[in-house]
Amino acid sequence: SVASAGSSLGTGGMVTKLIAAELATAAGVTTVIARGSAPQRIFQIISLPIQRGGRASPKPTSPTSSASEPEAGAATSASESAIPLHTRFIAKDNPMVDRKWWILHGLHTAGTIYIDRGAYKTITKATQKSSLFAAGIVNCKGTFVAQQSVRVVYRPRDFIKKDGQGIVLEEIGPNEPEEIEVGKGLVNYASHEISRIMGCHSSQISERLGYADAECVIHRANLTRTKLTKP
Repeated sequence: SVASAGSSLGTGGMVTKLIAAELATAAGVTTVIARGSAPQRIFQIISLPIQRGGRASPKPTSPTSSASEPEAGAATSASESAIPLHTRFIAKDNPMVDRKWWILHGLHTAGTIYIDRGAYKTITKATQKSSLFAAGIVNCKGTFVAQQSVRVVYRPRDFIKKDGQGIVLEEIGPNEPEEIEVGKGLVNYASHEISRIMGCHSSQISERLGYADAECVIHRANLTRTKLTKP
């Protein structure tokens, strides 16, 4: 089932496992999901022949498995019938060797994080690379879990400077985009967690959630900026 993102014990649900498989195969690593109650069987699983073209082993293991069925008329041996239940995800033929390119183009984006003007200016500084903190987040859309890829977006029109009477102090040009994609990154928190901590300082995360897995929402090593022209 993919209904649950993970368990409270940290072992992870099927969604978490599928995300891990996506990350690994994109990097050129074949990945296997199997029963943890019999870890010794992994040696038998990885010794199975891999047939390119989306096929892996001589017997189907699950609806989403990369295993193949025996050819028509072929006899099924005792060794084939004893193949442990597993799902194998075959590494991509052309893995992303550049991490920045991999984050920007190699992963499915599961949601969008909207940031304020301060976070936008900090992240887009050419002289340094910064992490994205909860304090700079104003909105979060989509449903995703930790380590999934998301878009980081800034909306200039949401931050037009006004005086105390609401009079606009700066003009936004007619050609100004509604949204500017600042980049993409791998999040340290799930969407429902970000919705609870956005706008708060890192020291307040544990107060909001009862725990703090990381002080930032996206670490700078996992945040790749999109080439853009500043507004």
